[in-house]
Amino acid sequence: MMIRKKKDMDRPELSQVVTLIGPDSVFEGNLETGGNICIEGVFRGRLKTEGGVIVNSVGRVEAEVLADHVVVHGTIVGNISARKQLDICATGRVKGDVEAEVVTVSKGGILDGFCKMLNPKMDHPQLESQPSLKSPLSASDEDEPRNIGNTPPGADDGSGLAVSQ
Repeated sequence: MMIRKKKDMDRPELSQVVTLIGPDSVFEGNLETGGNICIEGVFRGRLKTEGGVIVNSVGRVEAEVLADHVVVHGTIVGNISARKQLDICATGRVKGDVEAEVVTVSKGGILDGFCKMLNPKMDHPQLESQPSLKSPLSASDEDEPRNIGNTPPGADDGSGLAVSQ
């Protein structure tokens, strides 16, 4: 019996792969499919699927990728839009902008680009940037000692800032 973590339940499985681009293959062009895709060779162009994409450790993708779930053990150069989840594994390398509801980068994995978290179920107006009404350090505060951390108010070294002993 195989025990799987709940977060891995939606991961595309190799046994469920519909399309395989083998290690000695090079594919150039647009590919659209409804199933899972495993890339062990080189893919260049545009890749769109209703399923998942697995890029194995020897695989290289130079393309825009749109899928439900993307698992990267190899290299992707291009933007990724994962409707559900993007997993960049320890040997995975991504150079491009990504967007997904869930993004994981394992220790050793690399993401070189911007990341946008998608969550269509929630609206976060409180996260929008709003200008501060008061500057962090007003003119009247500049001449007074300030406490840093848990330093007692009387521990001043004469420099205008409180110091800890």
